Amino acid sequence: MKKITLLVSAIFVFAGLSFAQTEIRETAKEVKTMEQIAVDSPEEHAKLLKFAETHGSTIMDFPKGKESAKLNGEITMEKASLIDPVKMGLSIQTANQYFRITGTEKMLMVKSVFMLQQEMKTTK
Repeated sequence: MKKITLLVSAIFVFAGLSFAQTEIRETAKEVKTMEQIAVDSPEEHAKLLKFAETHGSTIMDFPKGKESAKLNGEITMEKASLIDPVKMGLSIQTANQYFRITGTEKMLMVKSVFMLQQEMKTTK
């Protein structure tokens, strides 16, 4: 009886995980580019750009053992400190972008459209 209960439980857990991954993938597919948002909803585009001025990027420690990680490039601390991707001369993409900060053990993450939209929902 215990084996049957365990087997049924395992099936439900795996089914739930599979469903959750499908939901995340579907949500990611639905993310529009900033250009699409500008055309479809100029008001939302303006709100995203305004939000990105203060929440568009974050500076973090460069992960140990990830020196060969795929990066989008390098950036100076002066530019990285601006927070606003537009002021840095960068665009907001559908995926997060990662830049090594020159001369430091830090990296800059420029947040994706999806991440900014999610943060806007939870930040007042």
